[in-house]
Order: sequence, then structure tokens, then C-alpha cells
Amino acid sequence: MPIIPSHPINALSEQEFHQLDYKVMALAFETHNGLGRLYDEQIYKNKLKQKCLNHGLNVESELEIKLTHKNYVKSLFIDLLIENCVYELKTIQCIHEPQRIQTLNYLFATNTRHGKIINFRPPSVEHEFVSTTLSKENRMHFTLQLSAWDARSQRAETLQRYICELLKEWGTYFDTQLYEEALIHLFGGMDSVVHPIEIKIENQFLGIQKLNTLSSHSS
Repeated sequence: MPIIPSHPINALSEQEFHQLDYKVMALAFETHNGLGRLYDEQIYKNKLKQKCLNHGLNVESELEIKLTHKNYVKSLFIDLLIENCVYELKTIQCIHEPQRIQTLNYLFATNTRHGKIINFRPPSVEHEFVSTTLSKENRMHFTLQLSAWDARSQRAETLQRYICELLKEWGTYFDTQLYEEALIHLFGGMDSVVHPIEIKIENQFLGIQKLNTLSSHSS
């Protein structure tokens, strides 16, 4: 299996998730009221997990999900999986797009639809729903736009094949960084794809920058 959870995960309906979340958020506010706002993320994670367990909720922390393809393995770790629902805990100034993208990755990896980000750093608990309407079946459909693709080199043909194979196993809509890491690995690592490239615009040399390219002679 290309995506391997530690054990099977049964998705909750939207109504079931909101019923659960009402209980979880009450415990999150209790945790924040008791501890304040200045502890590390792990402290809040341990405290909220214990509170959930004390209230009869099934909770797992740092649940591992493996994304695999050929000999590539990438482990994702969910902060708390509460009754099969993804909860990401943060201690940051405020929730931004990277945290939403991370939580969506976990929803796609677990084939679930609803999750929550809880941030314990602000004076009052910040929390945000992260949901998707995309099923695994939806994410397995894709097309490649190749009208501007130059496939004359062997490595370009290989890249196109790798991308198709990867999407057929993982599906679409994961963060592009996850696909990029897998492709770099398949090509032999950073030394094989990261090259110093001369940057010229309108025949003016602007400098050298390291970029991910199929050839060290790219321009």
C-alpha cells in the first residue's frame, strides 16, 4: 500500500465530528485555563490527551502515517487522533496557511474529511476547522498538461513517468513539497538535481542561484 496508517481509520460524518469537537474544545479550554499560554506544544498535547482519556475518548498521539513509493518512505505524525479525527496542536502567534496545509495533508493521508487546529499560545485559545470535500476517489483523477513540455531528454521522460506513477499511488492535492521530496529521492538525491544556474534576463547576468533542474546546463 502506498499510504500506510498505523491501523485502519474510520472517518466520522460531519455531524459526528462536530459532536465530538464540542467535547474536545471544552477540554482544550480547560487545559488552557489551567496551564496558561506559555508552555511548549508537547505539554498541552500531553495534558489534552489525558483529559480526553479521562472522559472516555479514544486518543492516540503522534500517530504515524507512511507515504511510500518504490523505495521512498516519508513519515507524517499526527499530533492527536481523537476518535479517528485529526487534531493538530500549535503554540504559535496565530494560525497561518502552512498549518492549514499540514492538516489537509493529514486528512488526505487518513482519507478523512474533518480536522481541527488548536493554538494554545494566544491569550484565548485559537481554533480553526480544516475540512475537505475531496474523497480518495476524487483525488485519484488527474491529467497532465504537456503542451509546453519538452520531453526530448531521457531525464525529462523519466520525470514525466515518475510524476504519473506517484500521482497514481498517492493521489492529488497533497502539499507539492511532499511530491518534490519523493521525486528528488527517485532521481538520486539533492546532489543529482540541485545545480548552480546562471540567471540571465534580457542578456544581463544577474547572478548564480541553486535550483532543482534536470540538467546542470539549464538556462
